[in-house]
Amino acid sequence: MFKKGDQVTVLPSGFSSSIAKIDTFDGELEEAFPPMSVTLLLEDDIDISRGDMIVRENNQPEVTQDVEAMLCWFNERPLQPRGKYAVMHTTQEARCIVKEVRYRLDINTLHRDEENKEVKMNDICRVLLRTPGHYSPIPTAATVSPVASSWSTSRPTRR
Repeated sequence: MFKKGDQVTVLPSGFSSSIAKIDTFDGELEEAFPPMSVTLLLEDDIDISRGDMIVRENNQPEVTQDVEAMLCWFNERPLQPRGKYAVMHTTQEARCIVKEVRYRLDINTLHRDEENKEVKMNDICRVLLRTPGHYSPIPTAATVSPVASSWSTSRPTRR
């Protein structure tokens, strides 16, 4: 949640400012929270580009190589453990490796299936990905595609 006057940091630049105004199509608000669509006006003139993150100063994500994620697999070919894929975080794309399939979700019972970890088309699973370094936890606007929702999946890269 963001409120007028909150101190925020823009990532990856690290510049800080405070929220001067929160605007919507219907007018100004005192606070905003997901899934609202708002415009944040900052006190300082900071260059913010598509894909940058605005976070509260006291709630910054950590940078990590290992990221846990829930995936819905949309490819006809099964997900390959140790397979090389591309991960899209905001507007940045990077390579990743599926280190481990933690479990598949049984869509009929919503129970975890920790025995059968083969991930086929339309399966939902929890995976551990190794990346070059991303902010974690990854927000919902992340995509996994050719080279490893919203996380969408596709085929492994070829060398």
